[in-house]
Formats: sequence, structure tokens, C-alpha cells
Amino acid sequence: MRRADAWIGWWVLVFLVSIGTARAEDPRLALFERYNRASSGDEVKPLVSGTLARQYGVLASKEEELRRVLKAQQFASYKPRVVELDDKTTFLVVEDGRSASGGREQPQAYLLSKGAGGDWTLADRFLARSIIKTLWTATFAPAQFNQASQCSMDGQEIGPRSALAVREKDVIRISLYPFPFSQSDLDYWRQVGGLRGADAPIGSHFHDGKFVTCVLTLGLDGQNGVSLFNVGRETEPGAQASSKVWQAPKSEIARLEIGKNRIVLDTTGQLGTGTDGVQWKVKVDLPVWERGL
Repeated sequence: MRRADAWIGWWVLVFLVSIGTARAEDPRLALFERYNRASSGDEVKPLVSGTLARQYGVLASKEEELRRVLKAQQFASYKPRVVELDDKTTFLVVEDGRSASGGREQPQAYLLSKGAGGDWTLADRFLARSIIKTLWTATFAPAQFNQASQCSMDGQEIGPRSALAVREKDVIRISLYPFPFSQSDLDYWRQVGGLRGADAPIGSHFHDGKFVTCVLTLGLDGQNGVSLFNVGRETEPGAQASSKVWQAPKSEIARLEIGKNRIVLDTTGQLGTGTDGVQWKVKVDLPVWERGL
């Protein structure tokens, strides 16, 4: 029995050592560790490319400022993980990061770039929560979102002409907008989701921002069943109205299908009356964008 226990213990030790060795040998993790310890422009230059290279290039002649920038981005402790969206897009996500002062940092996502020689570099940096993964791996057309519905709140008719579904963990938010989507609107969301274009999108409805949005929020359980259903008003910066939410009964949902990157929803309902209520009739078949790494 003791010999059997010894063999089990030995194999467990081998397994744990192999995991640690695999992690140490991953060049992407080693790359970030070198970046996290860099203290000069010469040290950081071979580790970065793209946007990060341009940003540090601006500081090339300002070594003291560059050191301050590096120190502000570095961690005393952290947990890294690699997220491969497809064969072209890879992120290194840094979680549970603590700065030298002991403060906890929000999870960061570094876009990785692989050169012709196989070497990895850090190309860009984002908040992990801001990345809309679906936009990095798929393309869309405005017509997919131009689905009209009905929604009025506190006596104000929103007149939705388009809809957008975004999922973050176990919550799907369907936003109903009072305008049809254009290519500029999609380009705006690509930038919001982390894809930096050469030029800022021109003519997007979201640049003005002075509109009211009707939002349907679905909280989901482990089997994609609805645990919470809210209908509410959200305002963009600059709008005069305030945000407001009503909790709706799940029985108001006539049809709900949630698939991989797709949602079908048919719901009609009314809560409250007149200037203190909400009324909606929504029937959409939409792509679902997944947000967060």
C-alpha cells in the first residue's frame, strides 16, 4: 500500500512539474514577464510592435517619462492566460494584477503579434472587458440589425428602427435604436470593441449621442433560461431624459431561442400606464456580440 501511495505521489509530482514547465516555456508568457520587468526604452523596444511600439516611440527621447509609463503599467503580481480567438487573433489576458503600491488593477488584455520569424510581440493594450470578441472574428452588414419594433416609455414613443444584442457573461442586452444602422455605425462599434481603424468613422449616429434607447435585458441561468427580464430606458451622454428600468414578468416572452452568436426574441408587454409606464412589441432575429475576455 505504501509503495502504491508512493507511486501515486510521484506521478502527481511529475504532472505538476510538467504543467509548470509548459507554462514557463510558453514564449507568450515569457514575453510578458520580460515586458513587466523592463525599465528602459532599449529593453522594451524588441518586445512591442504596432500601437504600443508607436506609443513608446514617442517617448524614445524622454527616458524618465518612459520609465514612469512602464512602471505605471507593470504588476508586482498577476495571473496571465492566453486567449486564442482564431488562428489570427491572440490575446494575453492579465488578471488579479496588483501594482507595486498594492492596488488591484482591472484585467488587461494585450494583443499579441507573431512575426515572420515566429517571435511574439505585444501590439496593443486594452481593458479585457472592453473587447467585443465577435467583431474580431466575423464581419456584419447593417441590414442584419435593421429590424423595426415598438417601444414607448412614460408616454414617449422611441420608434426603434434597429436592434443590437450584446452578451457579457450571463446577461444579454438588446438595445433598440431610433435609427437604422449604417456602415459608419458598425465601424463605430468595431472601434469600441477594440479594432482600431486608420480613421475614425464619420457620420455614425453614436457620435451625436442625443437619443433615447429602449433596452431589453435578459439574465440567464446555466441552461440559457431566463432568470431576469428587464425593460428600460437608457440615455446617451447629452440626452435630457434619465435612465429608468421596469422589471417584467418572464411570461411576457412568447419565444426565445439562444444559439451560438444568435438570438431570436418575440415579446410583447405593458407595465404601468401613461406617463409612468412602458409598452413594447419586439420581434427580432439578431447576431449576438460577445463582450469581454
